[in-house]
Amino acid sequence: MLRRRDVLRLPAVAALTTAALSDAAPAHAEPGTLHVPGEVHLATMGTAGATGVAHTTRRADGTWTGFSYTGTQHSPHALVSAVVNDEQHLLFEDASGLPNRPWLHHRIGRSDGSWSEVSGPPDSSGWTAYLAVAGVAGELHRIRRSIDDARLTHHVRHADGTWSSATIVPAASTANTDVGLAGVGGNLRLVINDTAGGRVLPSYLRYPDGQWVQTSDVPFTPAAAEVTAVGVRLAQVGSELHAVVYGSDRKVYHAVQRSTGEWTTFHDVASQTGAPGSPVSGVSITASLGALHLAVSTQDNRLLHTIRFADGRWLPFGDVLAVTGSPASGPFGVVITGS
Repeated sequence: MLRRRDVLRLPAVAALTTAALSDAAPAHAEPGTLHVPGEVHLATMGTAGATGVAHTTRRADGTWTGFSYTGTQHSPHALVSAVVNDEQHLLFEDASGLPNRPWLHHRIGRSDGSWSEVSGPPDSSGWTAYLAVAGVAGELHRIRRSIDDARLTHHVRHADGTWSSATIVPAASTANTDVGLAGVGGNLRLVINDTAGGRVLPSYLRYPDGQWVQTSDVPFTPAAAEVTAVGVRLAQVGSELHAVVYGSDRKVYHAVQRSTGEWTTFHDVASQTGAPGSPVSGVSITASLGALHLAVSTQDNRLLHTIRFADGRWLPFGDVLAVTGSPASGPFGVVITGS
């Protein structure tokens, strides 16, 4: 059983403003440069029918930039992000291509707030139902499910910007499938949410040669027996794999797979961070400087952020909008990424 730890008795915005992870943490990047290790990027979308994807950066010293927009898009959705080779990749879909088709955007961000649009795989037709990305050994891996096909399609973006041909992930999936992705060494780890109403999460590993193997299921066993997994997120932090599950009760649960392969018990994150104040509507996690960063959006349009340190301590939830200012519309959903 994972032992509950006392939360740090710090102000609610401590996770946002003062919690630098290292006295020697890198400074904020010079204008025009790409991602700097130690920085964490957070993005959110406007509410349904609004325009734009808003972005902010948490610097390594714990301070945050104000929100800025990556451009003007109509009703963005399927927002995901990953850092690969010190490049911040932001992917999402919007309806600007209608009536012919929606448009899948893939952008690379720089510290001065500029974004470069790059090309994606050639077969991304139809509406996107689900999208996930992760960096593995200097390459960007993308999993996509369209509304017309429940199968999970996999692509790899190589370091030179070219994309591999599409392959099908040999995993059972449905129209409700949600996956967590993480790079684990040179392998891609994939965990699927509970599509059968049970208490286990199917797990897969993709090796560098392209071979997929099914590994041991992840045991989702929170204290409340009636709770099932709606979504799952993964992040590799040092030698440990962290999983966060978005439950059917609109709470967020966390567990760790130790280097021995054993999983800790999933526990309610709010028991360590304090309650978010209203039901959670979105969750995202990332690793940065040996710590886990977690961000949630809530049904009352809040954006919250916390950090779990290597010794198991959590910071209380901090209010992102209180220190960054609110984007012009939204927020709706959240993604966070770093290194």
